[in-house]
Amino acid sequence: MIAERYEAVNMLNMSGGKRSGNNRYPITPIRFVRKNGSVHHIDEIRVVHREYKGGKVQYNYNVKTRDGKYCHLLFDIHSLTWRLVEMK
Repeated sequence: MIAERYEAVNMLNMSGGKRSGNNRYPITPIRFVRKNGSVHHIDEIRVVHREYKGGKVQYNYNVKTRDGKYCHLLFDIHSLTWRLVEMK
């Protein structure tokens, strides 16, 4: 999966610290803004997995937003960018 193929989004996320309660992941996405200005608040993180692509580490998040949409988000730890892969 080449991250540059997907839409870049501005993400508000929480990282580091003690993993407990709502902060169960090393990097926890909170909300994102698309290029068209639409804001999507993340209600639930359904699945997180890490994969290695070309020597780079990427985290894949499958999340549900407050308005009931399901999204596949990609975080590239080398470029520190978030991408929207799919939204249903």
